[in-house]
Amino acid sequence: MSAAPKELRGPHAQALRSTLLEVIDFASLAADLLGRDEEQPREKALSAGNARAIRRRVGELEASARELMARFDLPERAPNVRGELRAYSSKIWADLIDSQSRAVRRYGPPPDWYAERLDPILDRMAALAHEILYYSREPDAE
Repeated sequence: MSAAPKELRGPHAQALRSTLLEVIDFASLAADLLGRDEEQPREKALSAGNARAIRRRVGELEASARELMARFDLPERAPNVRGELRAYSSKIWADLIDSQSRAVRRYGPPPDWYAERLDPILDRMAALAHEILYYSREPDAE
C-alpha cells in the first residue's frame, strides 16, 4: 500500500471536507443528545455503560475527522453568523406566531386562559425574534 498523499485538491478535497464536517457536526449533536454527564445519560433508554461506549466512539470518530482535516489542510466551516441568525429567528418568529391562540384554533378551541396568559408571552417572544432578525440584517442597526 502506498503512503498517504500530502495534498488533496479539487472535487476530491471538497467531497472529503464535506463528509468530515458532517462527522464533526454529528459528534457535536451526539454529545448534546447524550448530555455531558458521564454517569447519567440524558436519554434514559441508554444504560450509563452504553452511553459511555457511545461517547468514546463519538470522540474517536471526531478526533479522526479532525486529524484528517488537519492532515490534508482542509478548512473548517466558517459560520455564517448573520445568515444563521436570520434563518433561525425567522423560523422561530413564525412558530411563535403559529402558537398564539388565534392560530391554534385550527386544532379546536384553546383553553379559555390560553389567549390571556400565553399570547402576551408569545407576542413578546415573537417581537424579540423579529428584533434579532432586524439586527442580523443591518451592519450596525443599534
